[in-house]
Amino acid sequence: MVVCCPKDLKKAVHCCYERSALSSSVKNVYQRLENLDVPISKLLDTIDLEVSGKNFLDLGTGWGVVAIAAARKFGDKSLVVGLDFSPACLRLAKEAIKEMELSDNVQFILGDAENLSLKDEVFDVVVSQATINLFPNKLKAFSEIARILKMRGALALSDAIKKEDIHEKSLDLWCQCVTGALTMKECKQIMKAYGLTLDHTEDLTATVQNLVKTGKWPWPEFLKFRLDYFVMRARKAISTQPDV
Repeated sequence: MVVCCPKDLKKAVHCCYERSALSSSVKNVYQRLENLDVPISKLLDTIDLEVSGKNFLDLGTGWGVVAIAAARKFGDKSLVVGLDFSPACLRLAKEAIKEMELSDNVQFILGDAENLSLKDEVFDVVVSQATINLFPNKLKAFSEIARILKMRGALALSDAIKKEDIHEKSLDLWCQCVTGALTMKECKQIMKAYGLTLDHTEDLTATVQNLVKTGKWPWPEFLKFRLDYFVMRARKAISTQPDV
């Protein structure tokens, strides 16, 4: 494990993403939407079409690219909420949806994924791209996801998955979704513990490798370490009481 307390890890992630957002513009949001179209589309494709008209939460929305893509895909009958703990990221996301005229069906709110100030069972779908690995307390994050999902709701997430323990540790590697990566076995175990049944996985490793190599995804750390990249979907079961 990284020799840092959770507060240090959160502070490092917060500072990293605040700096990135402050040095970016809406033009960069458009570019990221274009560059990451394939992994974002694959993530949203795991969501059943009948969820159109339901409530979505994009957890760790960052610049809001997944939330924007979800609003475009599922139309004006769906409400998409993007949540992040970086005020600078949310300001950029709000500027983007205003320019794209999506303010009526996309909202952005400030919040902590490990301690959501949201009511129980309010969302039909939770989506998250390249964010889960940033959370110091993943058990708490998955517990909160299960709590706010409606019965039989869907969690669609994508992130780097490690094949083995990563011995090189640093705050920077944590901020790049490397050190905090789970193995697929760990991911399945945590989901199961909180009543989330994994029913779909898709390997996008080659796609992400190509995006990084061509400069479309500035994530050189992904190529340096033995990482895969998966899209996953899980359903909320009847009970979400942890069994571990």
